[in-house]
This record gives sequence, C-alpha cells and structure tokens, in this order.
Amino acid sequence: MKNYRFISISGTGRSGTNITKDILSKHPDVGTLPFEHRFTIDPKGLVDTFNTLRFTWSPYVVDYKINELENFLKLIGKRKFWRFQLGQLIKWLNRHGLNITPPAYYAWELSKWFPDYFEMVEKLIQQLIDFKYRATWPGAAPFNKNNQMRFVSYEKNLANIFGRFIQNLYQSFLKAHNKTHFVEDNTWSILFAPELFTMLPEIKFIHVLRDPRDVVVSFLNQKWTPNDLDQCIDYYISIISKIIENKKKIPAENILEISLEQLVEKPQRTMRQVCKFCGLDYTDDLLKIDLSRSNKGRWKLELNVNEQQRLNHKLKNYIDLFGY
Repeated sequence: MKNYRFISISGTGRSGTNITKDILSKHPDVGTLPFEHRFTIDPKGLVDTFNTLRFTWSPYVVDYKINELENFLKLIGKRKFWRFQLGQLIKWLNRHGLNITPPAYYAWELSKWFPDYFEMVEKLIQQLIDFKYRATWPGAAPFNKNNQMRFVSYEKNLANIFGRFIQNLYQSFLKAHNKTHFVEDNTWSILFAPELFTMLPEIKFIHVLRDPRDVVVSFLNQKWTPNDLDQCIDYYISIISKIIENKKKIPAENILEISLEQLVEKPQRTMRQVCKFCGLDYTDDLLKIDLSRSNKGRWKLELNVNEQQRLNHKLKNYIDLFGY
C-alpha cells in the first residue's frame, strides 16, 4: 500500500507560495491542482464548520451550519453554465472599469479533479448527522419540505470525520494520477494550522516568508487587499501575528520555514531541504523554472522616502525577527 503524504504551502499571501508549489509540481511523485481548492479554509468550509460546531454549538447552529456546508461543497463541486458565463462577462467588464463582484466560486469545479467528489460529500454529510427530525426555527432554510432539521451531537468526533473526508479526496486525486504526495497552496492554510493538524495529523506545512516590506507593497496591487499603505501594513501585521502564534501550536517536525529570497538566491540548497522535509528524492529537474522575477526590494522602488520610513518604522519588529 502506498504511503500518501499531504503538504500545505502557505504564508501571508504574496510571499512566494505559488512559485514554491510550481517547483514541487515538477517532481514525478507530486500531484497538485492548478488553483486553490479552498474547501478546507474558506468561510462555510470544513474548518469554519468544525470550529463553529465545537465552540458555538446549539441545535439551531448545527442545522444552519450543516446546510451551509453542504450547499458550499456542492457549489464548488460543479460549474453551472449560466454562473460561469455571467462570471466571465463580469470579469471582462471589470477589466474595462466596472468593478462589480462576480458570482461566488463561479469557475470552481472540484468534481473534475477529485474522483467521486459528490459521493464523498454525501457520505461526509451522512457521517456528520446523527439524525433528522421534523421541526423548524425562525432562521431555518426556506421552503424546506416537511420542516426537516438535522442534529449533530455536541461530543461528536468531528476531527476524525473531516480528516477522513480530506484524506479520501486527496488520495482519490493521487491514485488517479499515480502520485504519492498531494501539494496544495491555499494561501492562508497556516492561519488554520492547528485545526488542520487536528483533522489530519500527518499534514506538513511549508511556511514561505518574504521581506515584510515587499509583501506589503505587493498587497497594494491586489484585488483582495486594501490599497492604502497603512491599512496594508495593519493587514500584514494581523496575518503574520496569527501565523507566529499558530506555529507554536503544531509540532516542529510538521512545519518547515523557508524564504522567497533564500529560494531565489540558493535554489538547489533550499529545494533539497524542502524535498527532505516532504519525504521526496531531490531532482535537478525541479529547478528548470525562471526565478528571476522575485521583485526583491520593490518597496525601495515603488515608495517615496516618507512612505519607506513609515514602512520601516511600523514593521521594525518583523523585519528584525525575520532577519531582513
């Protein structure tokens, strides 16, 4: 029986997680998706449901969150034609100055990548629910035939159920592609490292660091971050503070920290370290990739003197901590 392994590459965002995954994806034993699958860490996903049922449990909350989870997993499982076409149209209009939000997850189609995806989702929901009963409450989903509510007991072993679901999905992908290592780069997985480790104790995290000043300046140009310098600094500080806190909550052998600068300047040494951590044999084919566009020091080029001083002052603790 193959020994399957699961690796999550994560960071603050704009830190080099994508390029690290792209390098690892060249390994013959590694399977990756060409996008972030998001079902684990996004709102309404596994971790959200897991934490809500653990910390704010009530029969009403249970009914609401199970319905929410099922609808979310089905939404990202199959691409609907009209949603996709609408999303593409809005994307095109946005390039011409419209600035409107497209339908949620309109391009996602996880059933295309994970064999038996919908069967596994159905099994997950069945395993979570202890029983259904005829009842309703003011916040119940509308048009629910026979007023069916779902019940999950407070002491249910949710970590085991969610963990098996993740494991089965990843393994189905690996088996279909004859791979042994599933590598994903959901940017903020490390913000939920304790929960993911509880569900999947074998998971390993690669935390990719980058000069905090370059990260903040890169944030300024993203659609999912603020476009104000001081707001981006606060945004970064909150994310990196949570990462630092979470690193203390999982075993040291389950996390490896590298930096984008280290990867660019000493690629072979860094990737040998990464491969050893992941349980992979190193191969020079991994580095047949362009590492020249890392934008090191962009904060000096894109900010004026006053902005640079503000950046250095507010980020001093993190610049010193990470040795920049």
